[in-house]
Amino acid sequence: MHGDAQEIVPIFKVSTILDKDKSEPKVVTDPTHDVIKKTIAEFIFKIVQVTSVIPRLEGVFRKDREVVVGKLKESELSGSGQQSSNINMSEEEKIAAVNKKYAFPAVNSSKADIPYVEVVSKN
Repeated sequence: MHGDAQEIVPIFKVSTILDKDKSEPKVVTDPTHDVIKKTIAEFIFKIVQVTSVIPRLEGVFRKDREVVVGKLKESELSGSGQQSSNINMSEEEKIAAVNKKYAFPAVNSSKADIPYVEVVSKN
């Protein structure tokens, strides 16, 4: 490549197989859906590992997450959230359920005692 030239590389390809004997065309992806999901999971795993050993970076992610989780908790407690499974609970039970749902390992928790990467990547 010369100077400012850029190369476009596709992330994935979607193809359609047309068969005159079938009314529905077959859609094929390369890589497959499972491979894409596995690759994304590996990427998240690596991000969590890096951020867990760099306290300032982890702090930034935690701060951003707290803002989002605060809004989600507020909407669930007010009843405007998508899930209304807390209808028959007392106010204290609702708060406990919502807090448990969004629980996150403490900054100073021992990473050996909890499946840190798993908990963080799924939350």
